[in-house]
Parts: sequence; structure tokens; C-alpha cells
Amino acid sequence: MIYVVDAHALLWFLADSPRLGPDARAALLNPGSELVLPAIALAEACWAVERGRIALSLADLLAALDADPRIRVLPLDRIIIEKSVTLTAISEMHDRQIVATALLLGTAVARRLLRPLDRLKTAAKVLQAGDAPPWSLSLRSGTAELDALALALTRAQLAIARRAQARDAALQALARQELRYRALAEVGTLTAWRTDRAGRVLEAHGWAELTGLAPEAALGEGWLHAVHPDDRARAAAVWSEARRTEQPVDVEYRVRRPGADEWRWVRSKGVPVRQQSGGPIEEWVCMLEDAHERRSNEERQVLLAREVDHRAKNALAVVQAALRLTRATDVGSYVRAVEGRIAALARAHNLLAADQWKGARLDAMLKGELAPFLADGEGAPRASLTGPALMLPALVAQPLGMVVHELATNAVKHGA
Repeated sequence: MIYVVDAHALLWFLADSPRLGPDARAALLNPGSELVLPAIALAEACWAVERGRIALSLADLLAALDADPRIRVLPLDRIIIEKSVTLTAISEMHDRQIVATALLLGTAVARRLLRPLDRLKTAAKVLQAGDAPPWSLSLRSGTAELDALALALTRAQLAIARRAQARDAALQALARQELRYRALAEVGTLTAWRTDRAGRVLEAHGWAELTGLAPEAALGEGWLHAVHPDDRARAAAVWSEARRTEQPVDVEYRVRRPGADEWRWVRSKGVPVRQQSGGPIEEWVCMLEDAHERRSNEERQVLLAREVDHRAKNALAVVQAALRLTRATDVGSYVRAVEGRIAALARAHNLLAADQWKGARLDAMLKGELAPFLADGEGAPRASLTGPALMLPALVAQPLGMVVHELATNAVKHGA
């Protein structure tokens, strides 16, 4: 604390006079006090010592001033004089100068205090807004209270900076995660939508591209109007059951594509979103995947399996008939006859498989069945084939192959 000391207070303090009040004595004894002695007060004290008004020599007075580092003599200057002449309420000029010194010193101290206070005030506003000041708050004002406040604000600044860094890192991580999930969702996703807890659609991205209808048409339960009539009730029932059980939904149905009289299969998947684990459902997030190719492949596989089963049964039936109808005088002849007929079936089957069971070329089938009879041992042809190129239906190829085989065999056997 800074104190301005007049002549009487100084002399009473140095002479340990009881005339000095207890508060003044405590302030002057405090080692942390800064004592300012105006030059006019020093002159007045010297004059009082010289007149013998106090039991203290001039040398002792000056020595005491030199020995106490807390005492600082403030010279009389023009600023003090100009301030003094304005203090007309004080009659004595030396008292005016002491008061003027105190006022000017108080103004200087106030300015010294206000500078860090202004910075602290600005910093406090910035910190209150949740940001960090762009400057350091390490102030040394010389005032313990201000330094403590600066330290507290500095700690707050560091804490806010750490929180801001953690927040920025979390936001960046969240943004990266969102980009990853968005990229994954867009792969194979036709539409992404969001519903409220009751299942009413709130927004549907990609709905217009999928159905040709405005996005608003999907809101609420309007999306059902784009679903195939045969699938509509089932899709609504699956969603209703998912909401009742609060379990993820997975259902497939057909929707009409824009600009074409075509219904395409899609797979709709949705999961409930909760604010916290075990809490109430806030909303549902859903996505539509294109399932048309998969469903088409599955249907083709079913048809193919049925066709293979049908043809296998037919082939077995033909083989069974060949075994039952084959006649021979001995086992060897029976085996050769059966092997020839089954080989004829196999050749016709290979021709059909080569053209994906669309049919078989007549010339290729005849060449296969008559190959052993078209040339003799010296290579001279024993039969020739002429005629237009014809494609036999799949159902005709095998029976006709068997007929040609039987005719050729009989011709060789009986000379016909």
C-alpha cells in the first residue's frame, strides 16, 4: 500500500511519539508499505527540528530517511504547483502541496491499476463467451489481489483452451466418422430416410430419383403409394411390427421406377435411434438398397433348378425306357445296344447345352449320330447330308436323335 506522509506524521513516527494514532503507526511500521514524502513536507520537518520542536537532530532525521528504503522523497515540480493552486479550500500552501501530491499520486496509482484491470475485464468477457484471449494473462501489477485474479483467469484460459482443443478434435472425429458412414451408406443405397418414433417419414433423400415422385410425396405414410399393390400390406405390417417390438426392420418389396412401366425390388432396412442405451426411441433411420438383380438372379436360379430337375427326370425316364425296351440275344449285345442309345442321348444333350438349351442344329445332330457311318475304312463317304440349316426345338432334339440313331443302327444291322 502507498501512503503520503506529512511532516508531523514523519516526526512523530521517528520520535515514537504517542501523538501518532494507532492506525497510522501500524501503516508506517508495515514493511510492505511504500512511504512517499513530499519535498515540502521534508522541508517543514527540517524546519521543525531546527526550531527544536521535537527531540531529534537534523542529522538523525536525514539518516533515518536514508536508512529506510520504503521512504521516497517526491520532489516539488510544476505539476504539483499547478494542482496546488486549484485547492483553494485549503488555506496553507504547504498543506495544499501535500494534498496535491497525494491526489496526483493517487491518479498515477489508479492508472497503473486500471491498465491491468482493463485487460482483465476484456479477458473476462472473452472467457465468458467461451473463447480464449489472444494474449497472455501473466500480469505483475504489484497488487496481490490483481495478480491472484490474473492467475485465476489464466487457469480458466488454459482450461477453456484445452476444452476447445478437445471439442475441435471430437468434431473432427465426428465429421470423419460421418463421412465414412455416408460413403458406406451411399454404396448400393437408393434412398436414405428418417422417420419419427411412430414411423412417419420426415425426410427421404433420393426418393425422387428412385420413384420419380416429389420428396414430399414420401412424407408421413405417403411412401406406401409407390409400393407394388401386392407388397403394400406386407411392407406396412413388417414396419408396424418393428415399431411394436422396437427391433430393426428388414423387408423387401417392389417400387415403380420413373419413366418406365417397371417394378423393381428394393430392400428396406431401418434401425431405431435412442439418445442413450435403453432409453426411448427418438427416431428411425432407414435405407433402401437395390435388390432387383439379386431377386432376379434368385428367381432365375429357382427356374433353372426346376428346369434341371424336370430334364433330369425326363432323361432318367428315357434311359429307363431304353433299358426296358432293349432286346438282345446275349449280354454283350444288350450292353452295346444300351450304350449306343445312351450315347445318342448324351450327344443330343451336349448340343442343347452348347446353345443354352435354346435348341440344336439339325446338321450337327445328324453328323453326330451318323459319324460312324459317313466314311468307310478307306475314308470314302457312305452317306452324305444336304439341306437347309435348321434349328431344332429343345423338346425335339433328343427324341429325334434317338430316332436317327435307331435308324442308322438298324440299317447297318439289317442292310436296310
